[in-house]
Amino acid sequence: MRKRLLVVGVVAVVVGGTWLASRLIQAQGSADPQATASGQFPSYQPPRMADGKPNFNGIWQSVNTGNWDLEAHSAAAGLHPELLGAWGAELGGQSIVEGGIIPYRPEALARRKANFEKRANPSVPGDGVEPPLGDPELKCWMPGVPRSMYMP
Repeated sequence: MRKRLLVVGVVAVVVGGTWLASRLIQAQGSADPQATASGQFPSYQPPRMADGKPNFNGIWQSVNTGNWDLEAHSAAAGLHPELLGAWGAELGGQSIVEGGIIPYRPEALARRKANFEKRANPSVPGDGVEPPLGDPELKCWMPGVPRSMYMP
């Protein structure tokens, strides 16, 4: 009886696997009606609402590393890797800026560098430091625009 059940089970797996393989091969052979001859896809046409306007309802998420840096950047350790390991590490990422680099004036570039160096030294309203220093995320504050638009 056990042998018969084993044989039936093996036959069922083989038949099911053969059927699934034939379906996959058939699906690979069919051309995508959206694709053009050059392999490019047409521009996205969103569904329309009753009034004819595009329906952009849904959950939108930024899947990039613009939260860390808008320009191309390598992966980097977090603030205290000796204590926290990989927690807080910065992921490497591509630039999301047209042209690849933000054209900062020299004084703005110096300010950016100073802000980055002081990101782990938070100050809060009332401590006499204006504007408050430190990464807003580190202080559990809302990061503001445009950074919040790039957060996962």
